[in-house]
Amino acid sequence: MVSFNLVFHVASALACVLLIYALLRLQSLVRFHGQLWQSLDSARPLIQLDWPALFLSKFGKALAIPVEGPTEKGQPCRIEMGTWTAAHLELHFTRIHWSSPQELVIEARNHDRTGSWSQQLEEALGGAVRVHIKAPLR
Repeated sequence: MVSFNLVFHVASALACVLLIYALLRLQSLVRFHGQLWQSLDSARPLIQLDWPALFLSKFGKALAIPVEGPTEKGQPCRIEMGTWTAAHLELHFTRIHWSSPQELVIEARNHDRTGSWSQQLEEALGGAVRVHIKAPLR
């Protein structure tokens, strides 16, 4: 009876720790998602100091966009979040893929409207990464 009681308490303690961890991760994701929408306010541009790979992985998780490829951190840079959010709203990113640590390929549904978005996204990453926008693979 004592061993059953001990196993039950250990299992419930582990479940509580995992639940708290999951809630903290969810809270950070929701906060980041809110920051993305606030970044669209042109009166107060939101700039984040982060590594491009880490920012894009959070960006992808918040907006349900798969981010693939190497996740080498590289150098941290100033990232303009509003430019990335506005580009996603206009182009509808379907996938983000790192072809190399300095080169990023974005597949977008509205790839015909790219215009100068590639250059703007590169500038939003502080020029640390080259960005290419193309049609999604089918």
